[in-house]
Amino acid sequence: MSKEPQYLVQAVLEHRRNKRSRKNEYLIKWLGYDHTHNSWEPEDNINDDVAIADYFADKKREKEGKARLKELLRKKKELEETPSDSEVFSDKEDDGAVDDVEAPEGKKARKDGEGGSSSKTQ
Repeated sequence: MSKEPQYLVQAVLEHRRNKRSRKNEYLIKWLGYDHTHNSWEPEDNINDDVAIADYFADKKREKEGKARLKELLRKKKELEETPSDSEVFSDKEDDGAVDDVEAPEGKKARKDGEGGSSSKTQ
């Protein structure tokens, strides 16, 4: 009575659906073997449910990370396309003079630097 040797799964690297057998297959990295020994195995041949669960958990985190990155890049692009306040105001020439200032009724308009002080002195 000969028993086949049991190989241990180091990691599940990829998955696919076999169209002919209609079963899931996984690309397995075997513990103690280099990548040249990786092989596609049907789900029935894999005795390590934890490795498969870890693979799908990693895929989910990767997908969420990509979605988060995509959202951040979209927001960054929006910010770059929207002119900032400094860009809007820097487009105008400003010589520092106050032109065409209208004073409220009963008040006299003055230019900056003329007239009284805003602080009281005693």
